[in-house]
Amino acid sequence: MTRHLVLLGGSAEDACTYLQSFEDSGLTVEHRLEPDDLAQRSVDVLVTLDRRMIEWMADRSSRPTTIKSWVAIIEAGDRSAVKLARSAGVNGLILRGASPRQAKTQILRVRDQLQLSEQQERLKRRLSQGAGHTNRWVARSEAMRAAGAMIGRVAPLRIPLLIHGETGSGRSHLAQLIHESGPRSTGPMITLDCGSMDPARVGAKLFGKEPGAFANDEAESEGAISAAENGTLVLEDIAAMTEQVQTMLLEYLQTGTYRRVGAEQTDRADVRIIAIADKSLEERLHEKGFRLDLFQTLQGLRISLPPLRERREEIAPLLFHFLKQDADLCFPPITGISTNVLTQFMAHHWPRNVKELQEELRTACALAKGPILNFWGTGRHQSAQSADTRFASGMVDISQPLGTQTAEAVELVERSYLEHVLRRYRGQIAPSARHCGISRQLVSAKVKKYEIPLEQYRG
Repeated sequence: MTRHLVLLGGSAEDACTYLQSFEDSGLTVEHRLEPDDLAQRSVDVLVTLDRRMIEWMADRSSRPTTIKSWVAIIEAGDRSAVKLARSAGVNGLILRGASPRQAKTQILRVRDQLQLSEQQERLKRRLSQGAGHTNRWVARSEAMRAAGAMIGRVAPLRIPLLIHGETGSGRSHLAQLIHESGPRSTGPMITLDCGSMDPARVGAKLFGKEPGAFANDEAESEGAISAAENGTLVLEDIAAMTEQVQTMLLEYLQTGTYRRVGAEQTDRADVRIIAIADKSLEERLHEKGFRLDLFQTLQGLRISLPPLRERREEIAPLLFHFLKQDADLCFPPITGISTNVLTQFMAHHWPRNVKELQEELRTACALAKGPILNFWGTGRHQSAQSADTRFASGMVDISQPLGTQTAEAVELVERSYLEHVLRRYRGQIAPSARHCGISRQLVSAKVKKYEIPLEQYRG
């Protein structure tokens, strides 16, 4: 976001000195002689050049609310001006005669304080409205808890971010939460799927194009990077980029400037890049089909999401989360899930991860004949009676908080799952542990916890 600085008062010669000092600060700078010239304009940083303007700012009755921060130029030794400015709430002081570098440093400090203050206010408003990310990020595994903890840490930053994981593992959802939790949340979030379009057109879609850039195409078009100004651009399947587009993207990440396809002049954009990739990125990197320098730039910040099959403890919480989220899609509403259906969901491989889980749940809910989901799928899944009558009669109640509903359900699913696996392997711990994907010690501990008699499976 471009910040606006106004120099107020003083002489044209005085203003010119500071205009030169601030020209490389990333701020748009202008000079106004009188307060009336501001005309209720929004001013990010106001710099008063003389004592008369300090006195005007000290009169809070006439002070515009559109001024967000204030820096005063003070004559050396004028203690009364310093006292007056501080009592009026000045954000920074610059001694007249200070070097351009010193003046610029003070202005940048005030600008950064303003950005931090605005960011904190946005986060407070979002949390007060119940729109924080914590209730939208389901995490029980260590990996997903770590990813959730990263949201608040990386959201305020501008540097690129790489989200790595299989399709459907929650990468796009994570990108959205990061965008909504940061200072760019008021700006647009644009998503471009590089793998779903003609590779020759990716550059034009990303950076825009001039008329005649392609044969028989005289139309000018805006690119995604321009549309995402002051916001976030999510690039899905970046491994599909051609080497030419990779070079164009690297240039933007390094300089903040880019060229439309077919253009000679450069444009500038303020956009945060979030790249999404899977293992194909490393494969292309190994085959030298992806630039190493671009890869290293993108993964300055990296969050990796494991596939759902490696975090099965999250399946039950995700199911209840989606039931509550999609409650209005079913009539009558689904209020419970039988334990055997939970077991079937837990045992499935989920090659398309969380996305497939949500799709399968929606289909099952649409076919349900009552408030308890006791049937999943056709053919491969059979109608199931609850292994625990409390859940079959609706004790899994999604009108209650998620945390109070899942703990017992997970225990019932774990016990039922273990009993099925132990029956298959005749009570043998080692093959059962390999099937479950956990250690023998953990299987033994769960057998003891649930008091499962192994003898009945060894006959």
